[in-house]
Amino acid sequence: MDEIFNILRKYSITPNQFYVLYSIKYKIKTENFVNISLELTRLKNDKWLKDTNKLTDKAIIVIQQVEEFFKTQKKFNGTRIYQKN
Repeated sequence: MDEIFNILRKYSITPNQFYVLYSIKYKIKTENFVNISLELTRLKNDKWLKDTNKLTDKAIIVIQQVEEFFKTQKKFNGTRIYQKN
């Protein structure tokens, strides 16, 4: 989980903003637990979205990086060994 937050922190994007971007990419209806108009405004101001609510290249990159993290985790298929420090 830390890895996901590190990706979001690297790009200075909040989990809510990521949720909105992901929802736009996959045409998922956003739920009422985020203020969609506020998040859209912030995403446009920070150049994550074009004025037409289309994803910018950097939005696509951050989504791909988070998805890649999950693909990597699936490869372990539950046999991952955790090491105590």
